[in-house]
Amino acid sequence: MKTIINFIFIFLLLIKITTASSIANPIAQPTLNGQMKKFQLAKNKTSIVEFSWVDSSENQIKLSDFRGKVVLLNLWASWCAPCIRELPSLDRLAKDLDPKQFAIIVLSVDRGKNSIKKADFILNKKLALKNLKFYKDPKKLVGKLLGIRALPTTFLFDAAGRSIGKIEAAVEWDEKDPTKLIKFFRATPNFIDKLPER
Repeated sequence: MKTIINFIFIFLLLIKITTASSIANPIAQPTLNGQMKKFQLAKNKTSIVEFSWVDSSENQIKLSDFRGKVVLLNLWASWCAPCIRELPSLDRLAKDLDPKQFAIIVLSVDRGKNSIKKADFILNKKLALKNLKFYKDPKKLVGKLLGIRALPTTFLFDAAGRSIGKIEAAVEWDEKDPTKLIKFFRATPNFIDKLPER
């Protein structure tokens, strides 16, 4: 009888500890496995970010144009070999994800007419990517605003336009772990809301 009482006591104690732990840390955290181990999650609640860049016809595009979607913003350049290697995986990812829920944006930070033409050629002719549009930021304003230190750097923004985190490395984006991470943020749209204020 004493053994049964002890067992019940331990069982109830474990339930209490588990419940207290889940209340103390209510934020559902994504698992960062494989290539995503280098992904730097936001630690604080961020305000809505707004910035713009241009397309190949010089039309201004804003981050808010993609409101309602989880946005993957990849900054790359024509002289960056790892950037070019990861572009096909971003193209495959763009094909596989629902465009009503996700936006994959590859933004060239090349400067000067020749470099921009080379970046456009790489994206549209050399790699012949079908699911990505050519966007450019020749003044590197987006890079400066987001404080990039290396290329490629990829940022994730939630459906409200708030920064979720970034990775400063080339990734095979259509593989299991990266795709799972992106889908986590679609399934958990309030991830940022539960973080502490900055």
